[in-house]
Order: sequence, then structure tokens, then C-alpha cells
Amino acid sequence: MWKSSSRTLLVHNGKVETIAAALVSTTRMMYFSRCVSLFCFFVSVFFAANTKSASVSLQKADHYADLYNWADSKPLYLTAERELPRGTPDQIHAHLGYLRATMEERSLPELSNYVATVLNTAAVASNPRLRLWCLGIKGDVDGEMDSASARADWEEANRVAKQLGDLKWQSRSAAEAGFEAYLQGDIATGRSSVAAALVTAHKTGDVGAEIRYLSAIGTGIEWNGAYKEAVVY
Repeated sequence: MWKSSSRTLLVHNGKVETIAAALVSTTRMMYFSRCVSLFCFFVSVFFAANTKSASVSLQKADHYADLYNWADSKPLYLTAERELPRGTPDQIHAHLGYLRATMEERSLPELSNYVATVLNTAAVASNPRLRLWCLGIKGDVDGEMDSASARADWEEANRVAKQLGDLKWQSRSAAEAGFEAYLQGDIATGRSSVAAALVTAHKTGDVGAEIRYLSAIGTGIEWNGAYKEAVVY
């Protein structure tokens, strides 16, 4: 009887040990799974916070760019470009904004060619708002080199703005095309386009455009030697 009881106890102990081992293994798996879940949760929260911060940076950068204050937009566009999900419209927008904000530091012919390449990518070609932004930046770059190319950029931007029903950029792009027309010798078109855009900017409260046009007009008058008149602008 004693031997039989001993065997029974051993069997029972073996079952207990097996059950205990299974419980420990299950507990460890549950703990590991919970740790992984918590890790994924905190990672998602971190990236969501970064994306939100980057979106705020992009909004601030666009505000400065709208006032033609590219110097202050520069670090904000860089932050947004780095932190936003790569390849998204906002990230491409920030990338292009940073290129515009740093164009004085770059080779303009190379930059123009690069922006032209971006303009023809599927992500930009299929997104009219992004295409308008890209055309405006190319117009600014080309405007430093060749008025004919810049005028073509801005005229195309004007067509896209009309498709979007964007009155602000219809007016802005028409004015920029007018500046280039003026430089090409088409004085009448240049004057009428810029004058109309200045009136529109004043009526609609487009402060950035008013600053841009009045400064350009003042510079043009200064070039003609009328320094006293230029100071007014």
C-alpha cells in the first residue's frame, strides 16, 4: 500500500508540476503580449504627437510664406518635411516650401529642373492644390533667371487656380505673370495685371500680396530714377 501511495503521489506531483509549468508559461506569454501592446500604443501616441506638431509647423510656415516672409518659414518647413509621413501631400508641400525658402542658397538651374521633375510626378500631377503650389515655386525660381519661363509657369498656375476656384491665387498668379510680361517689354499687360491684382488684394485683405506689389512697384520706380516717388511705396 505504501508503494502504491508513493507512486500515486509522484503521478499527482508530476501533474501538478506540469500544470504549474503551463500556468507559468501562459502567464509569461500574457505578460509579453501586454508589454508589446503597451509598446505599440506608446509608439503610436508618439508618432501621432509628432505628426500633430509637424502639422502645426506646416501651418505656421504657410502663414509666413503667405506674407512672403520666407526666412521665418524656413525652419518650420524643415521641421514639417522631416516629421510628416513621407510621400504624403503635406510632406511634399513642406519639402517644396523648404526648397523655396532656401532657393538663394542653391543652384537655380538645378533647382528649376528638380521642381519641374517633382511637378510631373503622379503625386503632384494628380493633386491640383499641390500642383498650384509647385508651379508657384517654379515661377519664383525661374523668375530669377528667365522671364519667359516664369511667365509660362505663372500663366499655368493661373489656369489651375481657376479650376480650383481659388480667387486669391487667380489674382496672385495673374500679377506674377504681369511682372514677367513687364520685364519682357509688354508694359501694358504688366501694368494692368499688377494694378488689378493690387486692387483685389486691398479689397480682400490679402496683406501679403499688397506688400509684394507695392514693394515691386516702388522698386520699379526707383530703377527709373524717381527716388522720392519710390519712397511712398
